[in-house]
Amino acid sequence: MGETRKLLFTHGFISKSGAEYAAMTKKEREKKLKQAGEEGKQDLYGHADVELLETADGYFSETNYPNSLGHLKLVWESGHTGVEDSYFWMLEHLRQDRGFTHIIKITDLYAASEASAFWGNQQQRISAQQNNAQGLLANIGKFVKELFQMVRELRIIDERLEMYEAWSRKQEDGSYKRSKAADVTLKSLFTDQVEGGTKNPQSVFGLATTVGFTILPDLFFNTHVYSVDEMEKRVEELDVNTSVKNMLKRKLYQFLIWREKTHKELANRRRFNISYLRQHWSIIQTYMSWAKPYLKNLKRIQMRQDIDEDPTIISSFDQSITEVEILAKHAPKGNVWPVVIINFTFRTRPDMNIRKEYQQGPSHMGRLEMNFRSYAWTEEKIQAYKQMRAEEDLELLGMLDSSLVAVMDGLGDDFKRYLEEIDPAKVEETKDEKKKKRAHKQDIIDTFDPFIAIFGGFGEMFSIFVPRKSARKASGPKTGDVKGAEGIAKTQMFLSWHIFKKAKKMIAW
Repeated sequence: MGETRKLLFTHGFISKSGAEYAAMTKKEREKKLKQAGEEGKQDLYGHADVELLETADGYFSETNYPNSLGHLKLVWESGHTGVEDSYFWMLEHLRQDRGFTHIIKITDLYAASEASAFWGNQQQRISAQQNNAQGLLANIGKFVKELFQMVRELRIIDERLEMYEAWSRKQEDGSYKRSKAADVTLKSLFTDQVEGGTKNPQSVFGLATTVGFTILPDLFFNTHVYSVDEMEKRVEELDVNTSVKNMLKRKLYQFLIWREKTHKELANRRRFNISYLRQHWSIIQTYMSWAKPYLKNLKRIQMRQDIDEDPTIISSFDQSITEVEILAKHAPKGNVWPVVIINFTFRTRPDMNIRKEYQQGPSHMGRLEMNFRSYAWTEEKIQAYKQMRAEEDLELLGMLDSSLVAVMDGLGDDFKRYLEEIDPAKVEETKDEKKKKRAHKQDIIDTFDPFIAIFGGFGEMFSIFVPRKSARKASGPKTGDVKGAEGIAKTQMFLSWHIFKKAKKMIAW
């Protein structure tokens, strides 16, 4: 029961002895558990408000429920009546007769013996959904693997673009800051990757082996020019012969043109890669949205894991166990809801037969056990209870989200920055664009103003027959009538249990 106490403590179902922990948020309680040692955790779990039930004369055991206001139990066994009828009778009775207008299904699990026809029928459905989920998960894995290569390529492009931008960076005052180091680096890339280094006789280094052009590499790397006009002027001022000047102009001109074109090419390539990265990530999220329903369905129709230890399920018998739990909310007293939780446990013999629709399906007949519990909870407590029940079966569904979080952490902050860089939600409109949109919107309103006035007139006509709500002053949250809610919850729980017995012709007094 240690796991149950942990869930109860984490979600705020705490006894009066742990009032200080009840005032904390869920995150604060989780942090408290992480900081505590093994003995400290056991002490904290001792404050969980767990329910104790007398399972035998003088013997009490803990359940996996918070401590309830009251508990009633009903067991009914019939070899001729289907248990579906009892479940839906109770569901409609709560809605129509007892005033529980809000009913939520919390748990829906089942288990079947291997020899039952129902087990074989369900296994076929499970297999079909497993195949679909497997294909989607394989695609997700392939796309995630490609993400790392795409981010790596973008990082390389950013490193190269940093050289281009440092070569001539525009300042806030309109001037340009030049970098000689960036100029030398780009010229090295030009001579190595474009001209081919010493292997090309017409390259800067290839010409250096020719008589009269030995000084060409020194002049090429040490003449820092940033435009064609500046290059013409600087080269003419050099004290070298005309042939060397002409060759230097040629090489510097080729370099300046190459730098300009490749800068634009890299910028466009980066923009395209980021757009493709965003599209790639959207595809992964789409596949995730497709895969999650399959995983959720598999979790719901998957056999209970404790079937091997359940003495009521025998492999050679044709039988099944189904567990359904519903939470019913009555009209609130302030901000406190009278709540009744009913747990249905069916141990049945599935009778496979042909229905009127010519489809084979099981009818469940056997033993029904119903456990009624009453509570007086706020909306926060109800949501905490739903989350607690959901966390018991969320390992499979949480696997995808946790794996993608790990992927994003592995790719680093650059990946998040690339995604945010072209996110339409983060692109701010300029003031002129906003003005144009407002003006366009006003033009549309002016165009349709006569028609709007007509419909407004109809609204005023009908408002005569429909009373308007009076304006109320904003007030703080209503305080709850806890005692009143507790009384309603216990009374309605007893009446539901008592009337069900009468309706099924059981002994009732």
